[in-house]
Amino acid sequence: SGNNGLLAGIAVLALIVLFITRHHFNIHTLGGQLSLGLIFGGILGNLIDRVLPSRQHVIDFLYFYVKRRDGEIASFPAFNVADSAICIGVALLFILSWQSGPSKAPAGEAHH
Repeated sequence: SGNNGLLAGIAVLALIVLFITRHHFNIHTLGGQLSLGLIFGGILGNLIDRVLPSRQHVIDFLYFYVKRRDGEIASFPAFNVADSAICIGVALLFILSWQSGPSKAPAGEAHH
């Protein structure tokens, strides 16, 4: 459908922007690499699902439930693995940038 083309285009644009601006994030730390990896992986996972002719929609949903003795099913809302990876990666980036805070001295200033 046309909506898939638009969403795939947005995903490609997001990947390009993230790749170009990656040096603004803490990519030299394990946390920064992990967060960007989760974001890149999530976007790529959704993009692959949308562009493959056999799929053309996102398929990686997980649905957990517990069937009780009385026959009722207690369930957790279904969620998308790739979207979850993106959300966790973005949250981790926010936490890392919040923890590092502004530096105490300007980057170009030398200590004597």
